[in-house]
Amino acid sequence: PAAGGAWSRLGDGTADWGPRFLGADAEVLTTYRRNGISVSLYVAYYASQRDGAEVVNERNLLFDEKRWKRSGDAERRVDVGDGARLAVREVELVTSTGDRRLVWYWYRVGGARATGTLEAKLLQLGQSLRGARSAAVLAVSVIAGAEPDDARQALASLVSELGPDLEAAVDRAGER
Repeated sequence: PAAGGAWSRLGDGTADWGPRFLGADAEVLTTYRRNGISVSLYVAYYASQRDGAEVVNERNLLFDEKRWKRSGDAERRVDVGDGARLAVREVELVTSTGDRRLVWYWYRVGGARATGTLEAKLLQLGQSLRGARSAAVLAVSVIAGAEPDDARQALASLVSELGPDLEAAVDRAGER
């Protein structure tokens, strides 16, 4: 979605953190900017999951494991307006040179949200029993300087602004 508040969309971007989801029917990688801070948005969408082309697959990578190492992992809750909260998975990344990055991600499977791979797989199972197969992973990422809380605030601001519209767009794609 186009940002309408404090964030402006810069257009298609590159992700130096390197997400890679195999067999996705569509991928989006774009960058948003606010007050000198750039946040990447990555979406991998699967219209019809099948062997080798699944949102949860051991060969899918949220980040380039040759460049980045996981230094932390947590669940966060983000206010997305109207009292609603979105659970996301947070991964802290670090390079050998000390560069730091935060990634927040979650899954959409058949219109439902999941923060972990097991939960997403269970949703996939239920969805396949109903004959549906669409799913997506949604991720936002920002460089984290010395203060990771500043990076978290940037991610929370973008997710709060775009999250509901983004999820609605993914769900509409699954209805086609």
